[in-house]
Amino acid sequence: LLLGTMRGSKALIDNICLLQAYAKQQELFDTWGLRARRDARWMLGMWLCAELASGVGVVFDLTAGGSTLNRLLPFFSFTIVSGILACLTYCMLFVCRALTVIVDTFGCRVADNPDLSKVMHQWNVLQAVVRKACGTIEWCFVVLTVTAVIMIPALIADFFMLELGRGAIPTLLAGTVITISIVRMLFMAAAVTDKCTRVPALVNA
Repeated sequence: LLLGTMRGSKALIDNICLLQAYAKQQELFDTWGLRARRDARWMLGMWLCAELASGVGVVFDLTAGGSTLNRLLPFFSFTIVSGILACLTYCMLFVCRALTVIVDTFGCRVADNPDLSKVMHQWNVLQAVVRKACGTIEWCFVVLTVTAVIMIPALIADFFMLELGRGAIPTLLAGTVITISIVRMLFMAAAVTDKCTRVPALVNA
């Protein structure tokens, strides 16, 4: 379902091109790229931590006499699924980071531009870019949100209901790390919405 929201999406490619063109026009491309690379390193680090925790859980179970096949299959399945989640989460972060940079910069430049008609025109263009970007990623955003909502109670249920051996805690930690990554993306998306609701008041002032 997650892959289906993004795979081969011409709308997503067009949306990225639109954001890149707008960022270059506003001289924000380098700033966006710098922060996006930082997000990429953070996301990669979180995924590697999740993989490490899952691997530690496998080692603990194997040393306790568990079946090799029964432990390796879930590990490889987790690697694939968590990798997909990490990539899609970063894709959302990439777009949200662009919107954050664009809206923040617009707010800073409003105070230096006394021409209200020009400011309103720039704000209308910015609104169109934001709506286009949000409309493109909305289904993937919904699916990731539902995934996080399901994962949180599932992890809590696993913690309290399952028999926790030495290998169970690292495995639960791996799922927690991926969930934290998704939640961080949701907070960033919420921050974009909050910024956009404050800009009209700034323009009117």
